[in-house]
Amino acid sequence: MPNRRGVSLAELLLTMSACTVILTMSAGLIHRAMHTQSKSRSFFDTERSAMRLSESFRRDVHTADDAVIGNADQGEGVFLRLQLPGSQMVEYRQAAGRVERILQVGGSVKSREAFVFAADTKLTAEKSPPHLVVLSIVPPPDAPGPADRPPLTAYSTPASLRAEAVLGRNAALVDLAAPQEDSQ
Repeated sequence: MPNRRGVSLAELLLTMSACTVILTMSAGLIHRAMHTQSKSRSFFDTERSAMRLSESFRRDVHTADDAVIGNADQGEGVFLRLQLPGSQMVEYRQAAGRVERILQVGGSVKSREAFVFAADTKLTAEKSPPHLVVLSIVPPPDAPGPADRPPLTAYSTPASLRAEAVLGRNAALVDLAAPQEDSQ
């Protein structure tokens, strides 16, 4: 038998077919991993926004002297206005899934903070007598999927949020901590 110095066409086709199968499977796995990572990031971004909003809301309400909810005179998209000590005021606005917290001092805007949610997320504020203020976030309904396959819970939006806070709680705590003078 003479020495062979190359490969036959059949061997080359077989090797190329095996490489094609391996690359196709790898591309599918990479696509699935990237899709899962994107959905997970979206889920955790929404969770982080909800947590930041609830913390800001509680801190503001605990410091506030008064709360006005859903008044038409408040302006475009304002659903909650809190009057803080001094000439400070905090407004919470909502438009197209974006909630903004705007701090005003003496009528001028000092800071803005944005919290991003899905566009059809419903956000409501309520004031219960005498001093309780409640913020509720309800996620949008999931898009209907195929009847034979329910949506995966790992890809769903976070659960509803209900944040409750008491108006002026921090001022009441300061009053309790202040030394009492004898009236004798």
